[in-house]
Amino acid sequence: MFAKKLISIMEDQGLCQKDLHNLTGIPTPAISMYVGGHNIPSIHRIEVIAKALNVPASALMDKPKPAQRELVLKKISVCEAARRLGKSLDFVRASLEKGTALVDESKPAQRELVLKKVTISEAAHRLGKSLDFVRAALEQGTAPFGFAAKIGDTWSYHISPPKFDSYLRQEGAIK
Repeated sequence: MFAKKLISIMEDQGLCQKDLHNLTGIPTPAISMYVGGHNIPSIHRIEVIAKALNVPASALMDKPKPAQRELVLKKISVCEAARRLGKSLDFVRASLEKGTALVDESKPAQRELVLKKVTISEAAHRLGKSLDFVRAALEQGTAPFGFAAKIGDTWSYHISPPKFDSYLRQEGAIK
């Protein structure tokens, strides 16, 4: 749990909430919510806090279990998508590069989304973070570009390609 890890690190370093505010610029009421376990900060704020405490961001996040799997969306080839949609290969490729979802309207009962899938590995690489960091952010709901769902003992992950690209643009990682 984020709150317990934050409290432990702050205690180890002899810091109070006001000290963390002075180091990070994060408002004291927000820090109080984090410490009290009432709120979990965004990925960006976790990174700011980790940098101020001189610890890796992963030290503040729960570690996911090793036997986790990624949610796999129904995949069809670009050629098949173009055929089903009655569009050119170039149109489909351009849509996928932009992260645009394509819907097969010819089968309303079986709508199929064709997305350029963003894997946990690709997200970690593009963010410059570890796999565990990305998984934990998705599981804890702090990643604005996706989510994780626990089914039994297994986690499934989804990263929205358009939201992920938007997040990267916002963070200045891509233009």
